[in-house]
Amino acid sequence: QPPMNAWRQMMVLGAPWLLFCALQTGLRRRRGYVLLGWVTVLMACAVGAFGFLHQQSNGSILGYPVPYNTTCFGTFMNRNHAGVYLYLHAALALALTFWHIRRAGENTLKGGPHLVAAFLAFALALLVTLTSSTGGVGVVLALFILSLPLGYYFGFPGSRGSRKQIIIVTGAAMLLSAAAILAMVDLKPIIDRFQKKAATYQKVGTDDRAPLRRATWSLISDGGWTGRAWVGFGAGSYRWISPPYQAQQKEMQRDGKLFYRAIHAHNDWLEMLADWGIAGMLAVFAALLWLGRRLIRAFHGGHPETVPLALALLLLMAHAWVDLLFWFTPLMFTAAF
Repeated sequence: QPPMNAWRQMMVLGAPWLLFCALQTGLRRRRGYVLLGWVTVLMACAVGAFGFLHQQSNGSILGYPVPYNTTCFGTFMNRNHAGVYLYLHAALALALTFWHIRRAGENTLKGGPHLVAAFLAFALALLVTLTSSTGGVGVVLALFILSLPLGYYFGFPGSRGSRKQIIIVTGAAMLLSAAAILAMVDLKPIIDRFQKKAATYQKVGTDDRAPLRRATWSLISDGGWTGRAWVGFGAGSYRWISPPYQAQQKEMQRDGKLFYRAIHAHNDWLEMLADWGIAGMLAVFAALLWLGRRLIRAFHGGHPETVPLALALLLLMAHAWVDLLFWFTPLMFTAAF
């Protein structure tokens, strides 16, 4: 993997930011977003299908060599990233479903794009499961469990009775599709992963990322308020400064020495704090404050399509507490959209 530094970090985060600015200033009509939504959802389905058919641990994918001790999911070397990419697009598909139901009015029972969007949302959720990403599966389950009732409640405040039938019809179509597909899919790998993580948690009392979080917090708090907590150690510097702190964690030792070096904290919020310091995080807090106001507005009545999008962003931010997400450009491009 190319070494992380300030310039590379700027490119990773700057490109999605430019896309966000371009969409905000250049695309003002909702139908334009709907068209782009359909394009990106269909592309995500193609990427997911390619990933499912090309899971290999050696050779190369599109000319890029598969790293040692890695089983890729198509073009994703990290299967967790594949899960996140697909559940973000599942949220887009749910948003398209609600948008077309709202626009169709009483004609929804005659069929329409909402049924196609609902099927694609389930297909993407299934592909998330097939990545064997425990975090991705947990998030996509939460997304569907929360989006459907909240979208119905907040999105149709004055017409819940008339929309009840179409919601039931769409839900039944999704369940039939689920039954047909699940009958042919082997979910044993993801079930085994959940059982393994649950057994580890019961035995140790914490998750397997806890040592990395403790090491990162030790790095941040080293020297107290007179240390580097205010200004950080520099953008992209985590991989170079973290090994001495990781070596203090017993879970990462073998024969008294560090045997596994993590180049990321697997907690993006702590890694940002370690790199940028409190001063650098002020810009992040300002962006979160602006985003928070938008997310609250997403749950106002009359626009059910905004509910799954807001939930996806909230779940993505929660997922970033236990995984490496913000440093992967395709995920940030999708989040920016």
